[in-house]
Amino acid sequence: MRSLSFKRKDMNDIAIVVPSLNPDKNLNMVVDGMTAAGFDKVIMVDDGSDEAHKAAFRKALEDHPGCILLVHEVNKGKGCAMKTAFTHILENMPEISGCITIDGDGQHTPEDAVRIAEKMKECPDDIVFGCRDFDEEQVPFHNKIGNKITAWVFKAFFGMKISDAQTGLRGFPRKYLKELIDVEGERYEYESNMLMYMSENSVPFSEIKIQTVYSDDNSGSHFNVIKDSIRIYKPILKKATPFKYILSSIAGTVVDATVFTVLNSVFRNVANILLQTFLTTGIARIISAVTNYLLNYKWVFRSDETKAKSAAKYFTTAVFQYGASYLLCAIVFSLAAKAGIIGFGRTLLKLCIDGLLFLISYQVQKRWVFKKG
Repeated sequence: MRSLSFKRKDMNDIAIVVPSLNPDKNLNMVVDGMTAAGFDKVIMVDDGSDEAHKAAFRKALEDHPGCILLVHEVNKGKGCAMKTAFTHILENMPEISGCITIDGDGQHTPEDAVRIAEKMKECPDDIVFGCRDFDEEQVPFHNKIGNKITAWVFKAFFGMKISDAQTGLRGFPRKYLKELIDVEGERYEYESNMLMYMSENSVPFSEIKIQTVYSDDNSGSHFNVIKDSIRIYKPILKKATPFKYILSSIAGTVVDATVFTVLNSVFRNVANILLQTFLTTGIARIISAVTNYLLNYKWVFRSDETKAKSAAKYFTTAVFQYGASYLLCAIVFSLAAKAGIIGFGRTLLKLCIDGLLFLISYQVQKRWVFKKG
């Protein structure tokens, strides 16, 4: 049994959940460490392991008779295993105030699990994340890059500043378990959906820095880099309003730039540069605005507003945005004309100007034009 650097503590109201698929000897070491730290209620979930690996569960039960083993006859995924444990806690363990999920491969230490439990007691309304430091040398490259990208995506798209979006060490107060069971997903995508649920419902969370433990380049993990990464990012991109807004804006921009380029050629003989700019930017803006509005209303924001009301707001916003675009373009194009810049050069300048208005437009549309409820 692992020797701990602190005295055993009373953690009888916190359950440890260990979802595992085809575990090795590390599973018993994990259970040893958790029970030695004071967690007497350990729930293992056998997520459809083959016969050759069921011995690890039997050994853990033999050494720790108080542990609970829940079994999936076939592999259903980590998310489903977590839901099975959450359901068991709600239906059979009324004394439990919360639970901590850990991996069965030895990545998480008993010391860190205790720190998570203590943080849960300190902040009873928070979901607590044990966050690794991915700048440490022992972290495999694919883990380092994958986790940093995921953390950036949640910050950029959902405003959720989390250091380790893929940690397996998390503390869940009992009050959230029922709602988390209803979150979509059965495999690795479940954890992404869980974070989005937290963002959408303003669920508070805390972070605890934990040790970063990898053995044999994390060879014990069943994570498939390509297949499971697709599972993780598919629901994120499906629900990420900013990402869809970017795609909608790109479509509108392509329409705008194409029409503008054609009209720039049509009206090339107009001597008055201000009138030429008004015609080319105005017509291009109207056509692209209609395209962008329909995409935003039906797909991006899925607004509860009536089409008439949202359209009125949208085109009011578009007029102001066009005014800003026109004034900036007029100034810049006048300078460009003196420098001999025409054709595609002016198109690129216009793309840069409209890019500056992009972020402001998103916030206005989200908060006013297409607001929900």
